[in-house]
Order: sequence, then C-alpha cells, then structure tokens
Amino acid sequence: MNIRYLLIIFCFLGCSSAFAWLKGPLTVHVDRASAPEKKWRDLSKDEEERVRFLVETLLTSSTGKKLLGKARDRAASQGKTLFDVILPGEISITDSTLVRRFSPDRPEATTYELQSKIYINEDLKVRDALLDLAHELVHFIYKTPFNPYQDEFAVKDFIVSTLEGRGGEIDAFMAECLVEHELFPTRNRANSNCQFIFGEDGTPSRAKAIEEFYRVGAYFKMLKTELARYNLEMEQFPLMKDDHANFISSAYAVPYPLAALREYETIMSKVCENDYKRLGYMRDSIGNPIGRTLASVLHSEESDSASTTMAGLEKIEGKGARGREFLKMAQSYQKRCEFFHPR
Repeated sequence: MNIRYLLIIFCFLGCSSAFAWLKGPLTVHVDRASAPEKKWRDLSKDEEERVRFLVETLLTSSTGKKLLGKARDRAASQGKTLFDVILPGEISITDSTLVRRFSPDRPEATTYELQSKIYINEDLKVRDALLDLAHELVHFIYKTPFNPYQDEFAVKDFIVSTLEGRGGEIDAFMAECLVEHELFPTRNRANSNCQFIFGEDGTPSRAKAIEEFYRVGAYFKMLKTELARYNLEMEQFPLMKDDHANFISSAYAVPYPLAALREYETIMSKVCENDYKRLGYMRDSIGNPIGRTLASVLHSEESDSASTTMAGLEKIEGKGARGREFLKMAQSYQKRCEFFHPR
C-alpha cells in the first residue's frame, strides 16, 4: 500500500445529510436495517455495497459516527477511503503490517511503510458485524504498532499494551458496548459480554473490563509455563486470574493474555528470521575478515558467554563505517532476538 496525499472534501457536519460524505445511496434501507439477525454477506451481491450498509448504519450511533469520522481521516492519511480499508474477511481483525524494504547491496539502509486494513467476518449477522466494525475501528484509529525491527519491546510490555494500551482490546470492547447500547437499546444482553463490564451508572467500566480481560480460566497453568520461558512469573501480572474466561480472542481462540503472547511470538519469529537474513547480506557486503559463519559470529560456538560472542563481533569493526554499522545491527539483533534467533 503506497501512502499518498489525497485531498478529500467531506461534509460530515452541518450538511443536509449525515451521509453526505459517502458516495451512492444516502439512506439506510429499512428492510435490511430491520433484520439485524440476517447475515450481512446476504445484504447484497456487491461487496462494497455490503460494507456501505454497515458504515451507514453505524453512522446512526453517536459513538459510531465519531469513530467513522476519525477512521476516515486515518484512511485518508494513507491515500485511501473507508471502502478501501474495510473489507469482508474470514475473521474480524485489524491487519496492521509494517513493511520493511532494503536492498541486499545496502541492507543497512531501510524504509518502513505501515499498511492497515479492517476485515469483518462475513459470516456474522448484521448486528454482530456492526459491533465488530466498531471494535476494529478503535484498533485502526488509535493503535500504533510498535516497530519490532527497532524497538526493544519486552513480552510483558506487549501483553499489557495489547490489552490496556491506547486502542487496545479493552478500549475497543468498551466502544463496542457503547455502540450496542446506542443501536440496540432494547436488546436482551443476557448473552452479551457487555453485561460483565457495565457499571451501576449504565456505562462501560474500564476497571471492570480490565479485570475481565485478565481472567484466563483453564489456561492459567499453560500461560504460567509459557511465560517462564521469558523469565516471567505470574506475580508480574497481579490481575491475572484463573477465574472463568469470558473474553476469548477470535484470532487465536484463547483468552486475550495468551493470544497477545501468541501474537508477540508470531511477530518476533518472523522479524528475527528477516533480520538474520539481513545481517547475512550485510556481512557478505563487507567481507569475512575472521573466517567465521554468521551463526558462529552471532552465537559463539566456542562459548555461551556474551563476552566471547561480542569479541567475535568486534573484530568486524575494523572494516570501517560499514563494519561499525554491522556491529550496531548485530547488537540490536542479539537484544531483540534472544528467544527467536535461528540456530
């Protein structure tokens, strides 16, 4: 996705229609709007028209209208419209991909490009598709993916940020519950997870949401074991409980703390694989002054000690500026990829 500057004139407020900034029909079709239990993929054979219906309906919610206005601006900053970034999919998810580009001849010179799209599960009923859209819009607008090629982002930080951070799962779910209350005020919420986070004043409680999202139920022991791999103990997550988990990630089919760990491992495994290849290109471009493979330079075969490994790296520094750049890249790799580097 190329980020381009595109001037779009919107008439979102103060216009004769709340939908004036959308092309095409400006009225929600009553027959479809009155059938919230109908699958949204059956609304039309045209994909964009189906998405348009969700967008137009969500505009009738005050929370949804605010989210769509911010999402419109976010999409425009990427040279896109809402209908470029909201698409039907197999699951509901916001796919934010940080694309890194470099030349094998100049692997130290990199550029980064953020590509973001929202996918809404096409098997959902209209009601649930609307709620998922509100949820994913929060991620799309507010969540800023960390740069795993540059940032040193620890496992614990990633889990906490994924749940509690700006635009994270808790923010998204609270917005979803507000939209549900605004669009379907008479709905029986006995089967809705929103019932677990509403306070006495009838609005979503962030404190209650945080408590709910850290309940992992039968996965508690598994999570404890997996966190131990990263030298983390459950005591470092004081809110984590083995109480029944009401909130399950649709992407990973496990409670959100474990899903966040899975996401971290998926990201870092790929990133470290890419960085290992990049370091190989860099080493080839500066020559092999000490006659050792990249693996033996990064992970000393003679010793497990960090001092021996770094001694091998520092020999490369004698290759001038590019040697020093390699050393810098290798040191960053070692810090970020301690648990993920290829052997």
